[in-house]
Amino acid sequence: MAYDNCQRYFAADAAVRQPQRKFLAVLFATILALRGRVSGRNLSRYCDYSERTIARQFRTSFDWPDFHQRVITAPLDPRSELSSAQEASFIPKSGKQPFGLGHFCNGCANRAERG
Repeated sequence: MAYDNCQRYFAADAAVRQPQRKFLAVLFATILALRGRVSGRNLSRYCDYSERTIARQFRTSFDWPDFHQRVITAPLDPRSELSSAQEASFIPKSGKQPFGLGHFCNGCANRAERG
């Protein structure tokens, strides 16, 4: 169902050119099949694109917020009420002055930790 919604979005958006459409379709399928970290090098191992091509495609502009909104709201009734929630990842940091150091909620530990 999500793949069909993505294809409908690409068909409706004239700003997304055919090479980028093809790349994004391959990208989504590869990310779902990939084990481990999602990096340019790892993506190139599991799809037909080279690491350089992947980097070039990521440099091209794409309206991600609009894409997410359309894919999420497409299968829903237009009169329905939407709710959204997010749990950010907690990344511990070492050192005394790394960028962004502070106390943040760690959901796994159920408390605020330095990170």
